[in-house]
Amino acid sequence: MLDRLCADTVIRKTRYRVPHDGKIWEVDVFAGPATGLILAEVEMRSIDERFDLPDWVGDEVTNDPRFRNSAIALMEGFEAA
Repeated sequence: MLDRLCADTVIRKTRYRVPHDGKIWEVDVFAGPATGLILAEVEMRSIDERFDLPDWVGDEVTNDPRFRNSAIALMEGFEAA
């Protein structure tokens, strides 16, 4: 069943765990068609939790559909804005 539901493409990335200000950030550096794309995420205990962003973090993309795994898997080439 999964073979019919899954795309033929595979997302290739290297994940780094980067400590910052008491939190562990997961930084994904993509390869293949998504080369050049780097995403960082951090787990929060609650939606109201406050934290300091590292100076290397860029724009917030949590709700941007272009950065969902399904969209990344279909990328033919990433172009940074």
